[in-house]
Amino acid sequence: MDEKLEKYRLKVRRKEFFNKIKQRLISMMTFSSETNSKKDETIEIPDEKLEEEAELMGSENGEVSDYVSSEDENRVQEVPTSRSEESKMKYIMYGLWFCFWATCWMIAIEMKFGIVYLLFSALFGIYFNTRTGPRREGEISAYSVFNENCESIQGTLKGEQLEREMIYGPLAAVH
Repeated sequence: MDEKLEKYRLKVRRKEFFNKIKQRLISMMTFSSETNSKKDETIEIPDEKLEEEAELMGSENGEVSDYVSSEDENRVQEVPTSRSEESKMKYIMYGLWFCFWATCWMIAIEMKFGIVYLLFSALFGIYFNTRTGPRREGEISAYSVFNENCESIQGTLKGEQLEREMIYGPLAAVH
């Protein structure tokens, strides 16, 4: 029984560890982080894991408490939420990424591939700054032919509007 519980705890810890790493990498690559308006906020993690452990062990809540350490019961995660610290980190990351890119560019110049590196950098920049995934539900496309009933976004210059402005003047186009 102890062996099953240890395997389960190890599995949960591993999952939490990889999720934290994944979130850190995503926030580093996108230069964003989750922010809250409160400073030094602590978030308590609920004891749902104890109930899951009890179900895993096939016992009631009272029996599992003998196997759960006080460390597992009182998990508290500190979340720094100061906006000034986050903005400093964001600019530091921008600077580090630029220094890394510039260093690689200098190496490419020495190897007589500076222009090729610059072109590939531009292509990668274009690719990573455009969305390749599907649209969110209810999101309107900038191209009206992709929207329901060919609905266009606000501020789009349509052929009908252009025609009215050319024939009747710009004031006639305002409804």
